[in-house]
Amino acid sequence: MSRLRIPHVQAWVDRRSGRSRHRFRRRGFPSVELPGVPGSAEFMTAYQAATANAPIAIGAKRNVPGTVAY
Repeated sequence: MSRLRIPHVQAWVDRRSGRSRHRFRRRGFPSVELPGVPGSAEFMTAYQAATANAPIAIGAKRNVPGTVAY
């Protein structure tokens, strides 16, 4: 069986359900669970949407306006 290697996608088998799961993980970007089987149309549209997301601003959650740290 061959494996399709897609950048920034991690795959594993869920212990409880035995279901194969895939997640888009890239530093500085939100983590997104990808539906379907890698290479399918549903999977690839979700992957394209995940890569099109804007990066998360570093420290945006830690410094709130009106605080000393801000």
